[in-house]
Amino acid sequence: MNTPPFSRRTLLSGGVGLAGAGIAGAGGVLAAAPGPTPAGEGKPGSGHANQSMTPPSFEFAFQIKIDLGERLRYGPTFWGHERGYVGVLGGTVRGPKLNGRIIPHSGGDWPIVRPDNAVRFDARYLIEADDGTIIELQNTGVRYAPKEVLERMRRYEAVDPSEYYMGLTPRFDVPLGPHEWLSRTIFVGKADRAEKQSIFTYWAMT
Repeated sequence: MNTPPFSRRTLLSGGVGLAGAGIAGAGGVLAAAPGPTPAGEGKPGSGHANQSMTPPSFEFAFQIKIDLGERLRYGPTFWGHERGYVGVLGGTVRGPKLNGRIIPHSGGDWPIVRPDNAVRFDARYLIEADDGTIIELQNTGVRYAPKEVLERMRRYEAVDPSEYYMGLTPRFDVPLGPHEWLSRTIFVGKADRAEKQSIFTYWAMT
């Protein structure tokens, strides 16, 4: 029996699949190509949410009370932002996970200030733990609130922390030893601030 000719148009239209181009299954029945498997179905690590995972929990780690020098504001700079600076005069670190002091004049904060006075922080300074270990802290975060609250804060009036959002994400660079866990742990923090002092409270993700 002569095999009827087929054209490219027939192939593209699905009239004859690739299996029909002379490839047959047992008994002359054309083998059907398997349909596509939904992306990631039945594959571990395929991107589907793992329902067995639980939200992270946090454990209070320590609190830093830091004494601050003169606050400076300048700009807008060439890049279009108003900038700030405040130096670190000293302070204390107290808590179940870490105790020590802030080394005076070891750094400061260089914030970016929006026109509405919302702030993005970028601070860096040194901690000396009670056992003498030197720890570098880089503290980043944001402060945001309704405009009238931010105006009060800019004038250094007393503002309750419940009136504004101030979240922190610290990172620690630590020598090998008893405090190296700081470098491999994720922390989040909240803050209360005054003109001459800020209080940072940190929780470790467990």
